[in-house]
Amino acid sequence: MFHDRLENAEVRDLLALLPDPMPDIRLGWTTPRIEGSEVNRAFASWLQDRKFISSWKQGGFLDDDIRLNMFRK
Repeated sequence: MFHDRLENAEVRDLLALLPDPMPDIRLGWTTPRIEGSEVNRAFASWLQDRKFISSWKQGGFLDDDIRLNMFRK
C-alpha cells in the first residue's frame, strides 16, 4: 500500500530482512529466482521501475521461475 512512499534505502533494508532470495536483490553478479506468479511479476516490474534490478525474465528451459538480473555496479 505504501510502497511508493518508501525511500530506496528503506526498501533495501526491508529486502535484507526477508527470507531468501530477497536479500540477494542488491548490486552484484547474483541472479535471484522467485516463483512465477502474477504477484511476483508485478513485484519484479516494480523493482525494475525503481531501478533495483536491471531486468527480469520469466520462464527457463525447465521451469517457470522469474529471474531477476541485477545491476553489476
